[in-house]
Amino acid sequence: MIKAFDYSMAQQRAIKILERYKISTLPVNPADIAKAEGLMVKEIGKSEPGVSGMLLRSGDRFGIMYSTYLHNQGFENFSIAHELGHFYLDGHIDHVFKAGDIHISNAGSFSKDQYEQEADAFAASLLMPESMLKDILWKIGDGFSAIESLSRLCNTSLTASALRFTDLTENFMIVIISTNNIIDYCRISKKVWNLKDIFIPKHGQKIPPNTITEKLYNNSNNTESMNHLSGDVDISDWLETEKSYYATEEVIRLGKYERVLTVISK
Repeated sequence: MIKAFDYSMAQQRAIKILERYKISTLPVNPADIAKAEGLMVKEIGKSEPGVSGMLLRSGDRFGIMYSTYLHNQGFENFSIAHELGHFYLDGHIDHVFKAGDIHISNAGSFSKDQYEQEADAFAASLLMPESMLKDILWKIGDGFSAIESLSRLCNTSLTASALRFTDLTENFMIVIISTNNIIDYCRISKKVWNLKDIFIPKHGQKIPPNTITEKLYNNSNNTESMNHLSGDVDISDWLETEKSYYATEEVIRLGKYERVLTVISK
């Protein structure tokens, strides 16, 4: 039987863990939580690119290993928190260890597996809890600069921060993650959902023409100035909508991720 993705359950469990350890300030350190639970936490000595972390079991003991190949602490924190999600969430232990005592997570895979989605939701709620951010988000503005501020505040990666900001903001926000001119994932805020008859970009579609993102992909000049572009865009270039809406499109290459982050706000 396929398990239905339960975002609310994952979020509530993260809240309970924060309450259990009386954590009320940012940033949240997931390694400290893991160690308080008696889990070993260690770096993966050598790992293939794409492997973000592992949950290990030996008898009734557990451990977490995380990859450092990106040299990005925000990425590492999310990797640890993701494995904690598998440890804490109902049914996850049985699922992830059904083929053995080592579970490997793949970074940025945007898996359709419900257990992986729940672990991501747990990690986002643990590291960027809504209760601690509700009085902060409106102060840090919109667009890429707001995502950078959230990333610094919570010690999380730009990708995780962008997706979480889009979930929580009351403002207009679209986040697209792509690789080699192909869309991997799109997340839109509540205000975008309120537009009539919209169709959002799907996994596997090409980046639309005449967008700032296409301009970045088409420019072979791999200088710092060409790795972060911004400009005006008609969101009908990205979404199927009843009419045109103009916004700002900001695009940045994600370094060793070999991915591109697109942020559209207005």
